[in-house]
Amino acid sequence: MQMCGQCNKVYDESEYAKCPFCSKEEYTHVIVFDKNDGTAKSVPQEDAQLYE
Repeated sequence: MQMCGQCNKVYDESEYAKCPFCSKEEYTHVIVFDKNDGTAKSVPQEDAQLYE
């Protein structure tokens, strides 16, 4: 367990690289599998339905 130096809350550093309480990042990209190329790609969230 580790205490965050900014918000003083305790979190498990083996599960999180940063404090989950004060580093609320908004994710704009998702990882999808392109069946045509046979590779995984990072694409904008709104384009994810193109790879279903």
